[in-house]
Amino acid sequence: TVFNTGIAPVKLGNRSLLEGEQLYTLGKNNTSIKGKFTGYSEAGLILSDASIRQDYLGGPLVSEEGMVFGVSVAPPKEQKKTGLAVPMAMVKQEFGL
Repeated sequence: TVFNTGIAPVKLGNRSLLEGEQLYTLGKNNTSIKGKFTGYSEAGLILSDASIRQDYLGGPLVSEEGMVFGVSVAPPKEQKKTGLAVPMAMVKQEFGL
C-alpha cells in the first residue's frame, strides 16, 4: 500500500492499446470523460475521440481495467475535439523511472 494508507498503487498499462478500446480521462471532483482509442499521433501521443476539457488536463488516461496508459494534455487549437495523452513510456523516460 502507498505509505501505509491502505491505498493500492496504480498499475501502468503494459500492453498495446486496441483501436476502439474504451478509455477514461480522470479529472477533478471524481469526474471522468469517456472516449475510444483511435491511434497514435506522429509524435507518438495517444489519440482518442474524447474532447478533453481544462479540468482534465494532467489527469490519468485509464483503461476499463483501471490501468494507467497516459497523462492527458491539451491538443492544438485546430484539433479541439481530439483527446491527447502522453504515453506512460514517455513519462517514465522523461523522469528517469
